[in-house]
Amino acid sequence: MSGFRRLGVMAGGVLSAALAALAVIALPATQASAAPAFKVPSACKTFTGKSADALFAVRKGTRLKEVSTHTGSGKNEVYTCTIKHRGKQLRVETSGYAGGFGGPLKCYKRHKLGPDGQVCVSTEKSFPFTIVVFSKHKIDFSDSFNKTLPHQGKALYTFALAQYKAFKG
Repeated sequence: MSGFRRLGVMAGGVLSAALAALAVIALPATQASAAPAFKVPSACKTFTGKSADALFAVRKGTRLKEVSTHTGSGKNEVYTCTIKHRGKQLRVETSGYAGGFGGPLKCYKRHKLGPDGQVCVSTEKSFPFTIVVFSKHKIDFSDSFNKTLPHQGKALYTFALAQYKAFKG
């Protein structure tokens, strides 16, 4: 093989290697731009102790114990905050995606919680449950209570509305 052809093949190989190196260097930058532009907040930090006290109907100064858990990463990340007090349980979840729920529920739109905000209350006595779901700044919230709350879930709606107004993204 002549020197000129060998030089062309070698130059082509060097050029291919350089392009491959550039692709590897550029790949993380491309992947970084595909990552979500938001960070899912810890669920226990999205509400105040005062609003939790009001939901549980406890007097000021009562210490409600919060248990925080975290699963997943990226857009599959979920933070859960569980508070239990005298047989009642509040579960607050924040995530980067909307989930579903089922059961014998009657749901009510709550436009103050955004276009997708709603409160759902159990229609079965054997299934005591109330849930509020809404989205804000691409974060999905789910607040559930293990009691069927009266007045279309007004107490949990009040809790969620304070949470919705306070969340800045």
